[in-house]
Amino acid sequence: LSPVFVGEYTMRYENVVHYLAPPAQDVADMLGGLKIFLDRTEGQSPVMRSAVAAFGFVYIHPLSDGNGRVHRFLINDVLRRDGAIPDQIILPISATIIGDPTSRRNYDQILDRVSKPLMRQITDHVSFDRDMKTYPDGIKSNLDFSNPDLAKPAWRYINFAPHVIYLSTALEMTIKHHMKEEAIYLRSHHNARQALKELVEMPDMDADRIIRSLRDTHFIPSGKIQKEYPMIEKFRLWNAISEALRRSFSE
Repeated sequence: LSPVFVGEYTMRYENVVHYLAPPAQDVADMLGGLKIFLDRTEGQSPVMRSAVAAFGFVYIHPLSDGNGRVHRFLINDVLRRDGAIPDQIILPISATIIGDPTSRRNYDQILDRVSKPLMRQITDHVSFDRDMKTYPDGIKSNLDFSNPDLAKPAWRYINFAPHVIYLSTALEMTIKHHMKEEAIYLRSHHNARQALKELVEMPDMDADRIIRSLRDTHFIPSGKIQKEYPMIEKFRLWNAISEALRRSFSE
């Protein structure tokens, strides 16, 4: 299959590789290694297990896209399976990891602990050919890695201790801050929906549509939303609705 790497295309029309994933022929064994790890560490620290599973998946990088989303799913999935969080709870870990520039930078710095030493070691063996090659999966690529064996120790023997510490801090922030903010928002949204329905009876889907629209426009109804609900305009209820929603989200 085609090579997978994380990189960018510069203003000088040059490819820059920040991280090169293991070759396709090694992916199945590496994913199997993660499963063996989870089997052998059952009953141990859920945070440790979720960190290794999630970050291990990111470094294996088996997908051309979506590895980060699966990474965040695995954090929740392992914690849930280990009984660290109830089945019905999903921790909004994405808000902590990528919610603001500082959080995103901290996440990138953790990944750099593996990617930067790896790339320093193999950079002389990574190049981009002039001609594109079409791989069996249909992807065209001109990346060439002439010595994949050189990177195998870095891929297989990762020190995950910093990742466990990072995740434990991220989980604490998620529970203490982001879940609190989410609970406040859900309560406000519920109150806003009830206040709206006291003025105009409508299905939840329509109420939520109006709430989202007015929040996006600072509680000033846009021309678009007014056209979608002409009966509200006909009975001149937009001002009352705006005030009710504003009050719900300020309490």
